[in-house]
Amino acid sequence: AFHWRDKLVIRQTAKGYFSQQEIEKYEKMNFGKHVHNILSRIKHARELQDALDELVLEGLISINEKTSLHTQLEELFEIPKVSEWFNTTWEVLTEIPILLPDGSENRIDRLLIRDKKAIIIDFKTGDPSKSDQTQVLAYIDILRKMNFVEVEGYLLYIKQKQVASVTTGKVKESRRKELPLDFNEKPL
Repeated sequence: AFHWRDKLVIRQTAKGYFSQQEIEKYEKMNFGKHVHNILSRIKHARELQDALDELVLEGLISINEKTSLHTQLEELFEIPKVSEWFNTTWEVLTEIPILLPDGSENRIDRLLIRDKKAIIIDFKTGDPSKSDQTQVLAYIDILRKMNFVEVEGYLLYIKQKQVASVTTGKVKESRRKELPLDFNEKPL
């Protein structure tokens, strides 16, 4: 006779999968991705509620997550520089495919254009890294070659609620009230 219990093997390698620590880590990671997704969907701050409602309807977030995301995004919009990026004075393009000099393709998360001025914003869900700056510098170089006279580049670190201004040769970092900090200094 066949006994299914004799054939059942429980895999031990994913033992910590359902631990509270693993769940919290997954939720934080997912949360950053949701914030990135929403920021990439909206052109102006007034569209925030509609974008959150869409994510609920698409089954990507729950009602509870919607409330939490709304609070977090409102806090991001309190940063003066971020608020400027989501007002109605710019022509806004999101998720712009761009061909890099090495032949690879990437996407600019948010591009603001007015006359011959361009502002590049890249949203990051992880910790700051030198490669983030290099990536935005490459975007700046490409836009300058496209005859934009004034080009600015920024990194928005979602988890840290921190804005870093990327300029040729150096990066100025700011947080909440946009106080200048040494880029290697730990956030307050």
